[in-house]
Amino acid sequence: MLYRFNIVVLAAILLYLPSFSQSSLITGQVSDEKNQSLPGAIVELSFATDSLLAKANITDADGKFSFSDTKFGSYFVKVSMLGFTAYSSSPFEFNGQTKTIPAISLSVSAV
Repeated sequence: MLYRFNIVVLAAILLYLPSFSQSSLITGQVSDEKNQSLPGAIVELSFATDSLLAKANITDADGKFSFSDTKFGSYFVKVSMLGFTAYSSSPFEFNGQTKTIPAISLSVSAV
């Protein structure tokens, strides 16, 4: 009887633990007008309420970026890269579940 109880408790713990390991993640991808990925673009995650910088990252070789362990709140994303016009998203709410920002396309800036 005690053995069965221990099995049930262990199973409950193992089923409950994955909920703690879920990462609050914001992801996205940056490309140019020709849909070519833009590695090295600077991506800033800012609070929508006061525009203070929350996190910053640089796109990888595939133009992808991510912000992990992000707190709940209202944010916007700003993307910049030398030779391109900067981009700012509309504010969005983040509730802790993985959020993918719609594809971001930067235009070549005028000289």
